[in-house]
Amino acid sequence: MGSVPPLSKTAHDLLIDIARCRLAQSCLVAETSDHPCSNIVAHQWSHRPLAERLGRWQTEHHMPEPWYGHLELAPILFLSSNPSIASPPQVSPDPLPPYSKQGHPLQTRLGRAPTCSWEDDGLERWYEDAFDFRVVDGKRGLQSDGAPKDATMYWSSVKRRAEELIPNRSVQPGIDYALTEAVHCKSREENGVADALRVCSKRYLLRVLEASAATVIMVMGKHAKTAVLSCVPMSSEPHLEGPIRVGDRERYFAFLPHPNAFKSRTVASCFRQDEIDHLRQVIARAPYGRNVNRLSHGDQAVPADAGMPIDACPGCNRQVSDLTPNCPHCGGPVTSAPRLENVSSNPERGIQYPASSDVRTARGLVTKVLLVLALACFGYWAYRSASISPPPPPLKPLPAQNANPPEFRKCVKCGTQLKPGTNYCITCGAKLEASK
Repeated sequence: MGSVPPLSKTAHDLLIDIARCRLAQSCLVAETSDHPCSNIVAHQWSHRPLAERLGRWQTEHHMPEPWYGHLELAPILFLSSNPSIASPPQVSPDPLPPYSKQGHPLQTRLGRAPTCSWEDDGLERWYEDAFDFRVVDGKRGLQSDGAPKDATMYWSSVKRRAEELIPNRSVQPGIDYALTEAVHCKSREENGVADALRVCSKRYLLRVLEASAATVIMVMGKHAKTAVLSCVPMSSEPHLEGPIRVGDRERYFAFLPHPNAFKSRTVASCFRQDEIDHLRQVIARAPYGRNVNRLSHGDQAVPADAGMPIDACPGCNRQVSDLTPNCPHCGGPVTSAPRLENVSSNPERGIQYPASSDVRTARGLVTKVLLVLALACFGYWAYRSASISPPPPPLKPLPAQNANPPEFRKCVKCGTQLKPGTNYCITCGAKLEASK
């Protein structure tokens, strides 16, 4: 890979603004806070005394992560919830080596997460060059001695998704794709993300998308989806949305389950083949960055004119990308812009999105209604079965009563009542007279 120049001033300022987030620092120095970000910021210090946090956070607290990879180069940007942290931060007993621009400036800082004591240039190189020197094959980080760690599940999953979108060559992490999050502070198992999501995404997400060179944004998980919907107008149940102009270019937003979700999360299982082919076409025709001649891609350098194909607008005759549906200068249609075969438009928002989104929404609604009705019928049947007892068995008929029962006989000697037909008294033994 050829030499990659530093970030533009706008992207550099954004990276530093995120890494040195004033909201995070104010939560760290506050003894108590009801700010939405306080839970996720203090997560790294959840098992430490308050006095220890107040005295040591500047040298030990892992800073918010702006992004990983070359944001202004990569045609694919993966967006997830927030960066994970394996364990509470540990301070190294050795002093921080001085930052040097000779060779790779951060080679002596392996195994150390950035803290507030780092220089701004060191922060930029740490995040921008993450996949170039301290992540092996896009999957495994390096320890302080340079030995590779075990593969990170999230990084591995992201690389597999990128390989699905770029199937005809080897994928270069950091060049072909970059990573960012809706919430930039670290935590385990997305702890505190729901509380901080609205604040952090409103503060940074749109700025990151505008600074990115990506034409395809892969939105992974419910938190990332919520963040995108809060700042980019699109359908309420998104699937594959685009093209939508964000910043200086048209972009497609593809929505996938989170890599840790217990469901199918591959590109092949979540999108139709024509949708996948269209995303691959958009990626293949996208420029690698704003100054594409600064990058040598693989073994073959990318020429300066190898960026996005350019057409002349039929309305104003000015140069526009043939991937954009409308001219950014006069607003007229660009007839050569490729489209999915089955695309419908929302005239109220001017947004184009696949008609399959509406079909999936309708089918899902019908399925939910039928499921509710089935559960209601089952519940009513169970209630009736439990509340209504079976009818009692029919009563046995009483034996017929003799209309003229025989009269009892009476012993004339002792007066004992005797049954009819008795000839001797059971008490005194006297013989009874014959019945008349």
